Amino acid sequence: MEGLSGFGKLLSQSWEVYRRRFQVFMLILLIASIPFVLLAVVGSLSQSISKSNPMVAAPFALLAFISSAAAIIFSIWGQASLVFSITDTGLDLKGVLGKGWRGVLPFFWISVLFLFIALSGFVLFIVPGIVFLVWFSFSFFVFAAEGDRGIHALLKSKEYVRGLWLPVFSRLLGLWAISLVLSWVPMAGPFLSVLFMPFVLAFTYFLYLDLKRVKEKMTFAPSPSDRKSWLIIWALGFVIAILIIALVIKIGPEKLQQLSPDFAPGKKGGTEQIRSIPGPQTGTEQV
Repeated sequence: MEGLSGFGKLLSQSWEVYRRRFQVFMLILLIASIPFVLLAVVGSLSQSISKSNPMVAAPFALLAFISSAAAIIFSIWGQASLVFSITDTGLDLKGVLGKGWRGVLPFFWISVLFLFIALSGFVLFIVPGIVFLVWFSFSFFVFAAEGDRGIHALLKSKEYVRGLWLPVFSRLLGLWAISLVLSWVPMAGPFLSVLFMPFVLAFTYFLYLDLKRVKEKMTFAPSPSDRKSWLIIWALGFVIAILIIALVIKIGPEKLQQLSPDFAPGKKGGTEQIRSIPGPQTGTEQV
């Protein structure tokens, strides 16, 4: 049985798809970005207009909520469309968007499961989170190519990786390193990261196809106990997220109150006091 393809070959395969489908990828990203642009405009207008006319704050808040909801939906739609544009290169833009739209709910549920399971892992000293991240990296392609949904898609992805975690991790690590370097490019980093997203998905897809080839005789039938165990881990991650949000909401106003007005940057006793802390006596007097 042959092993996984090398990192260089996966890069070459990914680049070929990226090059051929570049126009489709960019149009999908452009469509998916529309609500984010609207949200930015609403936020900017809200800040400038609400100061002079507080009565418009409520309508702007409602518009911001609608824009945020649309941004989430379009983001998932865009992700699903990108995945389908890679798994089915025969589809044109209209076909990809239609297939992606029909996959919004399954993609959303897989995303929610993935997010909170990974969160629970990262809370447990980070290493389990990295392990989970590698195990479940192929869940979206399991759904797109094989039709498995929800926790079944995640567990099937994990089964593909079983016994090959280190080789898979090393290839993904190389990909993540490239993504990180691109994100560090001054000024253009965020833009390059967005442009690189379809390439990341293409690379992950070809690695997934490699795993399928290596595990061609794999039989997969998760037991009810496996499904239950991972759903418990997901619930733990969900609870952790709620606790984090509640903690931020609770301490947020207090922290802001400490920073204002005495610690406001640029005011006497604010930034100037912070810069004059070095002397022990001066620090005691300020406290």
